Amino acid sequence: MERVNETYIREAIGLANLNALRIALYQQTGLEELATMSVEIYRRENSPLELPVLAKQHHARVVELAVEYLMKGDVKKAPIPSFAQARRLMELFENESPNELSAHYAYEDLAFEDFSRQASWTHKPAEKALQNFEVIVVGAGFSAIVAAIQLQSLGINFRIIERQADFGGTWQLNDYPEARVDISSFIYQYKFVRNYPWKHYFAPRNNCAG
Repeated sequence: MERVNETYIREAIGLANLNALRIALYQQTGLEELATMSVEIYRRENSPLELPVLAKQHHARVVELAVEYLMKGDVKKAPIPSFAQARRLMELFENESPNELSAHYAYEDLAFEDFSRQASWTHKPAEKALQNFEVIVVGAGFSAIVAAIQLQSLGINFRIIERQADFGGTWQLNDYPEARVDISSFIYQYKFVRNYPWKHYFAPRNNCAG
């Protein structure tokens, strides 16, 4: 394997969320020093959202540990964590322990399964009953599309009604300059779409409208 240039690595790390990088390094290396680093809560001006960020006194150390690890050139894919392991990583990232419901929701959101939160039958009706049943989905926005996918997987007939000329919902209707999602692209995407190659941390409208 060709040795990666250190300058390139440092430039890439300079774009990273250092708290997320700390957790990734901890998962890969198990270095307890990373687990003991403190976290602060940051809130952007005029935003209700709070973000756990790594305290400034640890920034330089995390950068050096990351550079050292990546310069070895022997980076292995981390194994899929168990629920308990993932919950521990969430706790370290947030600096507080998530409750059981939030932890399970977040674990599903990591999309280790091929289809997270896929609907399934407990007692499937007879095929004839299914054929005589139809669901009307109003609108062809983000939620409507995934509803249709779930209905299709269950074998339920459905029809989507949309007043606009195409699907996309709010992303089809609103096309003002620089329109984009206000949360991480990964959080916004369908979790059954694996490893989508996002080019933006906050995806622009054209990525969302299809």
